[in-house]
Amino acid sequence: MSKRISVMALGLAVFAAALFGAVMYYDYQQGPMDGQGTGPPTLGQQIFIEDQPNPNKPDPEAILEQINQGIDEGKDIPDQRAILVNVNGKTGVGVGSGYSVFETIETPRHGFVSWWANGTDYTVFGIEGRDGTSLEALLEIAEEVDRAESAQ
Repeated sequence: MSKRISVMALGLAVFAAALFGAVMYYDYQQGPMDGQGTGPPTLGQQIFIEDQPNPNKPDPEAILEQINQGIDEGKDIPDQRAILVNVNGKTGVGVGSGYSVFETIETPRHGFVSWWANGTDYTVFGIEGRDGTSLEALLEIAEEVDRAESAQ
C-alpha cells in the first residue's frame, strides 16, 4: 500500500467538488495537498475533506437517529453502525470504512467523520471497503483539519 490513503476515484471527487463546493485532498503522511509542494492528487483514490457553509448548527444525535432508523428498518445492513464522535470537543458522527448489505448484495462503504464548527459542516471521507480507513484514522485527520480551520 502506498503512503497515500485513498477514498474515492478522482473523477468522483471532482464531481463532488462541483456539487458541494470546496474539497481538499489529503495525504496522510504529509497533510493537506494544495498543489504547492506535494503536487496535485494522483489518479486513483484519495482522502478528501468537504466543507459546506451552514449557519444552523445541526443536532448530531438527530443525524445519528436518522441513520440508525434506516438500518433498523432493514433497508441497509452495515457491518458497523455510526456513532457519536468527539472532534476537539465538538460532537459529530462517524463510522469506519466497511461494507453494507442491501438486498443480499454486499457493497463497500466509505467511512466518514462529520462535525460542525463556526458555521461550517465538515466531513472527512475515508477509503471504502473492509480494508478501508479506520474510524480512528479518520478522527485523527478530522482533528488536524479542525485545528487548522480554527487557527485561520
